[in-house]
Amino acid sequence: MDAQRFSELQKRIQKSDESALKEIYNEYCKKTRWIAYRIVGNFGFVEDVLNDVLIKVWKSGNKKVKDPDNWIYKTAENTARDYYRKHIKWLKMSVSLDSLSENGTFVKTESETYNYVEFQSLINKLDETEREIIIKKTVFSYTHQEIADELKIPLGTVLWHYQNALKKLKVEFSK
Repeated sequence: MDAQRFSELQKRIQKSDESALKEIYNEYCKKTRWIAYRIVGNFGFVEDVLNDVLIKVWKSGNKKVKDPDNWIYKTAENTARDYYRKHIKWLKMSVSLDSLSENGTFVKTESETYNYVEFQSLINKLDETEREIIIKKTVFSYTHQEIADELKIPLGTVLWHYQNALKKLKVEFSK
C-alpha cells in the first residue's frame, strides 16, 4: 500500500470509519500474523498480537507514515516481542505452552480440528522452508503465489516444497 492511500485511510479512521481499518486489515493481516507467529511461536497468541497492531493503527491518528508496509511490519514485530516478554516468557517458565490449550485442539477449518500438540510435533519434523510453507498455506491461508513472493523463490519451488511436506506429513501421520 502506498503512503498516500494509507494516509487517506488514517483520515477515515479518525472519523471512526471501520471500513478503512478493515481495508488495512485485509492488506496486512497475513504477513502480520506470520511475523507474530515467528516471534511468539504459538498460534493461539497470534490473534492477540494482530489485534494489538490494529489498535495501534487505529490510534495512529495524524502520524505521517512514509512507508506503510515497513511501519506496519515493524509495529507487528515490536508488538509481538512485547507480547512475548509480557505473556509467553513468563508462561514458559511456569508451564509448557503445549499444555495451555484446555481441550488440546487446533482448528483448521470449521469442520476439521487437529490436536494442537500433534500438529506442532508433526510440523516440527519438517525442514524450515517446508514448515514455513505449510504453516502459511494451511494456518494463515496464503496462496502459493503469495508464499513465493514473500520467500522470493519461484512458484514451482514453493509447490515442490509444499508437495514434499505433505508427503512427509502423510507418512508421519500414518505412523
